[in-house]
Amino acid sequence: RAHQIKEFYTYLPKYAKNYTDWNCGHMAVHYACNKLLANEVHMYGFDSIFDFNLRSSTDFYLSSLRDNTHSNKLKTEWRPLWEHIFNEYSNTQFKLYHNHPNIKINLPKNASVVVGNASDVKIKD
Repeated sequence: RAHQIKEFYTYLPKYAKNYTDWNCGHMAVHYACNKLLANEVHMYGFDSIFDFNLRSSTDFYLSSLRDNTHSNKLKTEWRPLWEHIFNEYSNTQFKLYHNHPNIKINLPKNASVVVGNASDVKIKD
């Protein structure tokens, strides 16, 4: 299937030690900022920033260990990367959508939490 893929994004920023610390969410947000030059990024489904929840629909396709040891390791590696991404793209506005405001990282001025259900959110045209 590789021939059907338009582009491989293999960039690894200096603040990520290795690719296993860099999950698909990090990569998608970084791609939107770096390659698409997004000035605003709306983030849904990033539960690991708010809760001790690392469940993912990707797990239906790729098996992943989700025991306490691995979950804690991933949580401590993944969360700090968000602060680096938000700071790296300080001219980009980030909106993180979740069902409560208790985020587990420090947010810079260019990032905010929007509380509510995804079905309640109105996106401007």
